[in-house]
Amino acid sequence: MKTWMPGIRPGMTKLGNEIHKTHLMRRYRAENLADVRAFDRAKSRLAKGEDELMPFEMHERLAKGENPVRVWREYRGLKVQELAARAGIGATYLSMIEGGTREGKVATLAAIARALDVTLDDLVG
Repeated sequence: MKTWMPGIRPGMTKLGNEIHKTHLMRRYRAENLADVRAFDRAKSRLAKGEDELMPFEMHERLAKGENPVRVWREYRGLKVQELAARAGIGATYLSMIEGGTREGKVATLAAIARALDVTLDDLVG
């Protein structure tokens, strides 16, 4: 009984298998290099303050469907009145957006995003 190994194709010549294994190794190295470069870019963005890490609890809350405006506001340590003042909207309106009874216009959500120092996609994406 022959066992199959990654990179070895049954029925191929020895040279064919060597070429195939070489191709797989090159592809693996290229993918690994791409991962390393992506990591370096992310690390650089963090160091420059262009990006930030979110605590796992935030990911959990967002995954459960909590309103992103509320999640980000609480993460930033702001009260409803503080965020509303920074965004130039009423606190009641902000509460309605967070509660889901109002959707909020794009311009309003953009103002909230700027006040929270996040992208619009972080709030609606």
